[in-house]
Amino acid sequence: MWYYAVNNQPVGPIDEGKLSQLLASHTINANTLVWKEGMAEWKPLAQTELSKLVSGMPVPPDAAAIVPNPESLLKTQEARNMYDLTRWYKFFGFPLIFMFFLYKGWEAVPENSRGLKPWKALGQLLIPLFNFYWVFVAIKDLPKELNAYIQKNNIQTPLLSESMAMWISILVVLMVIPWLDFFVAIALYVLAIIFMNDLKKTLIAIAESKV
Repeated sequence: MWYYAVNNQPVGPIDEGKLSQLLASHTINANTLVWKEGMAEWKPLAQTELSKLVSGMPVPPDAAAIVPNPESLLKTQEARNMYDLTRWYKFFGFPLIFMFFLYKGWEAVPENSRGLKPWKALGQLLIPLFNFYWVFVAIKDLPKELNAYIQKNNIQTPLLSESMAMWISILVVLMVIPWLDFFVAIALYVLAIIFMNDLKKTLIAIAESKV
């Protein structure tokens, strides 16, 4: 998913199809600054993989302007904090950052079918044995609740994968099997990173929608 800049403000996330429509309507052009997660800086659209959308269009030499800190273009401090949070892995460790995103995820849903509070969602994961059940609530059910909130409020962001959350929950339980724990831990780590990054994008979109 992509963001494009208008008057030094980010707009998005949107997909390539929508960007193509904006180009066709001349809302944006080859020089419009764009960015997506994984890029070190904002670049003119024609200098990215999106160049195929403007094939044949000339790009003036001064089109190489950049915005050094992409997160600074986000409209809310909450979204900027969310964008920046994953950089703290090396200080606090992945599990703690993952738990924080779970907390923020439940916090983003003011009303849900279980009436579940963020502190309860996380706190009951710490109860021995009971947490084997609760992981299917705190992790598995979160995408369902957030997706319902996103659709209800017409927030332009991809829906979270409910099946991925289900597999993460299953893998957490399978970690107790000694001869499987190493392989399960690798699979769990990979899926958790993907899920957390998707959750981060969703929470940023929700925060930006409140402006």
